[in-house]
Amino acid sequence: MQRLLAEGEAAQAADDPRRLSRVRDELWQLAPEVLARAAAGDGEDLEATHALVAIAWPTIVLQMASGNWLQALGACYWMTVAVANLTAGVHRDAGVQGDNGNEAALWKLIHGGLPGFSAAAAEAAHRLGNPAQALMMIESLTSVVAGMRMRRVAAEEVDRRMRAGGAAGADIRAYSERWVRVLQERGGESTEDWVLVQLSVGDRKDPLEQFFFTSPHVTPVWAARAAGRTLLYLVPGMRSDVPGVAIRVNPDRASGRLTDSCWVPALEQSELKSRLADMRDAFADPDPDLAAAADVALDLLEWTGTHIWGTVAAQWPDLLDGPVAVVPIGQAAMLPLYTATFRGGPACSALDITIAPSARALYYAAIHQPATTAEAFVAADPWHGVDFLHLVGKEAAEVAAVHRATPEIYASVGPWPAAPKLKGHRSVTPLRTFRSLVPAEVHGMHADIAKSAAIGERMRTASVIHLACHGSLDGDTPALLLGGQPLFLHFLLRREQELERSPLVVLSACELGGFTATLPPSEQLGFPAGLIALGARSVVGALWPLPEWPHTVALMRDFHERLTFLRSPAALPQAIAAAARQKVSPLIWGSLVHFGA
Repeated sequence: MQRLLAEGEAAQAADDPRRLSRVRDELWQLAPEVLARAAAGDGEDLEATHALVAIAWPTIVLQMASGNWLQALGACYWMTVAVANLTAGVHRDAGVQGDNGNEAALWKLIHGGLPGFSAAAAEAAHRLGNPAQALMMIESLTSVVAGMRMRRVAAEEVDRRMRAGGAAGADIRAYSERWVRVLQERGGESTEDWVLVQLSVGDRKDPLEQFFFTSPHVTPVWAARAAGRTLLYLVPGMRSDVPGVAIRVNPDRASGRLTDSCWVPALEQSELKSRLADMRDAFADPDPDLAAAADVALDLLEWTGTHIWGTVAAQWPDLLDGPVAVVPIGQAAMLPLYTATFRGGPACSALDITIAPSARALYYAAIHQPATTAEAFVAADPWHGVDFLHLVGKEAAEVAAVHRATPEIYASVGPWPAAPKLKGHRSVTPLRTFRSLVPAEVHGMHADIAKSAAIGERMRTASVIHLACHGSLDGDTPALLLGGQPLFLHFLLRREQELERSPLVVLSACELGGFTATLPPSEQLGFPAGLIALGARSVVGALWPLPEWPHTVALMRDFHERLTFLRSPAALPQAIAAAARQKVSPLIWGSLVHFGA
């Protein structure tokens, strides 16, 4: 494998397509062995799969440049299978042996290559006129870490019911046999026909069982049905000279096909990177000029509304008349799609939209019904020193008062210090993102397991969770700085307990888009996907760092007050629209996003 990797790198450096093709052909002959080894999940097999990725990517680029769309899709398919097998092996070993370092290597693989494979699959499938072909690969490559937990929870419950026997177990066994038989006996001429064959098996009355039996081919359609929304994938182009692709997934064929696709020129790679770089640069200074940053945010909101939502509306005028769930892939997830300026205001106030880390995450969120009674867990940690947050304690107190709860404030914050004075035209207003420590230092901080477990226990029984604190998003270990220590996402994902009451989780904390991170988060590592995998129905967070301003506190209080008589998908757009009308800085309302059902 190392020999092939070296030869492939040499062929790529020499721009020798024939030599690269020979390496590819030899690699594909070894692929079954590599995939079988990857399922074991040990370190050598991780290296083998990394080598497979390293060879597959230039192969896909070569095939795409030559117009060999089917061959490119085939290479993406091999990667889908390889990563799925590898993930299963890594998670199995982590469950038996604990973390042996392989999870970090898996996350590095996800960060490094998988968004590109999704982009290649989307472009090739669109050019072939069969966008359904891309869905399995996109879903498999964007639901790796969090998706594995969702499937494990569903599998354990189905297995428990089958072991219990009785009518319920017999019914599950009969359905499983019918599902396999139908897939063996029936087929279709197109990928969409194959999806319809799988849908024809019938649905389960129990949503968790249905989730377990749903394959990646069909997940987007079932997600659309469960959430009552049309899905819209937005996939950036894989090359600088090719537009991105939008893929529409309907819950049925009432409006024509199950799937459709179109080009989105604004999602061309260099254009997208340039727009996001402007926003990243606005926060690059340790003491950023927030007035200038607000102007950049406003420009990005207007550009996203005109060039993304405008393109979608022109292609599918009917799409925006009903509920939509947007699944942004790769760097498209950093765009303010939820609050973009569209039809005279924030898009979320003109359209019925939510954002989903993946169709699988949306499906899982939708089958978790919200609690009928409210029990709030509101916590704040202002931290200390130069990173002291002056208003999070006040915010926690006001939010908790709305829900008649007692806030958990992990450090003394009262009386709250006066807001910092301005230095000339520049603001020293703190941002709710952690700048003073590098990722390795955050990872190396001592975390009291008992304290983290106590926070996790409070989250487990709450129906509304509001966390106001710093966050660290760099690297492969995102964390909230809560309780005087990092609360790592991977710690929550390894807990056996679910978030039992399908809560709404509000992260009035770290950015989710990674605008100040050296290594921005991928879907698999982000808090929205992780919290939904834990059982949250909805997650509200911010794409870029929220400024520590009174208007931030006021918007959060207004949102929670609306939650007393509205569900979060309706309450958040109203709060955002009210803030926009009141000329509140777009750095606050423009950053917010609603994830999930």
